[in-house]
Amino acid sequence: MANESIPKTRNEISSEKCKEYVHFFALYEHRNSLTLLCSDLNKKNQSQLTNFLTKRIISTTLMSRPNEGSFCTLELCDEENKDVQSQSLICFHMPIITTNYEIKAADGDDQEVETDENKEFFVCLLISSEVNLEFFRPELQEFCSHLTSQLTSQMDYDKDQFGSYLSGWYQVSVQYLCRCVSHMGSDISLLFHSASMNRFLEINSENDQVKSDLLRFLHSCGLSELISGTTSGVRTNDNEMSKNLKKNPLKLIVNKDKAYTFVDKECDAYCEDWAKAILDGDKSDPMFIKSVIENFKLTTVQSMNTFKQIGRASCRERV
Repeated sequence: MANESIPKTRNEISSEKCKEYVHFFALYEHRNSLTLLCSDLNKKNQSQLTNFLTKRIISTTLMSRPNEGSFCTLELCDEENKDVQSQSLICFHMPIITTNYEIKAADGDDQEVETDENKEFFVCLLISSEVNLEFFRPELQEFCSHLTSQLTSQMDYDKDQFGSYLSGWYQVSVQYLCRCVSHMGSDISLLFHSASMNRFLEINSENDQVKSDLLRFLHSCGLSELISGTTSGVRTNDNEMSKNLKKNPLKLIVNKDKAYTFVDKECDAYCEDWAKAILDGDKSDPMFIKSVIENFKLTTVQSMNTFKQIGRASCRERV
């Protein structure tokens, strides 16, 4: 099994002007109880969090849904100093169940062999409750899932390495919005347009951070989750659409100094207006940017439904 490297940590991610919210992390190993591996909370608050999570695990079926994140709210306070205001936090937590491997010699070669014993871990990401963290569920799921291969492959856990990675969850999963807007300015309209057309983005870049940020931004604007079900009333032939759109991807070239060039700049006034809504607002607040993106997605799908209803009505009148 390949031993993938832990993705970039907060210190390796370039910083742009972006609003900061109080945020924390904790990583546990779960057997009969929670054993802390790493955290950036103080000891008293960490103890409160552990007790809170233990009660939730006992009273719910959290551990039966591996790699599926969920949200809750909690209060962390200074029990000794009642004058200090408690912190109201929203918590994203996700159980991770790994398959263990051990090295065994076979025909003179060392091979990794799957064992019967699995290990359970519990990731917890916390932020001020003023943040609507549920908007970022896909990004948080992706961020936590990167830990799975490392927790599977390492017999002796490097707590400092995991702590360094987890400490950057806010920079990776939330602040990418600010970095994209700061980097691209009005050209984010092209990402809105690409998302509305379900068009592929082909990036030629030596800068992994820029590439991952742009792909994450495009995915956050995507409509597939809203139109794939029956509730929206819109259905698409995904296979046929994918074949057609792959023939004409939106191509972006990013140089070493992060200067970029779009091979074409096909857009429309609708997407330009949504980009302007971001640029005219607080570009340093990722929650504001995300709220505009969610409104774009909702409005676009509603418009698609309206046009489809008009088309059906027109067809009925012709019959």
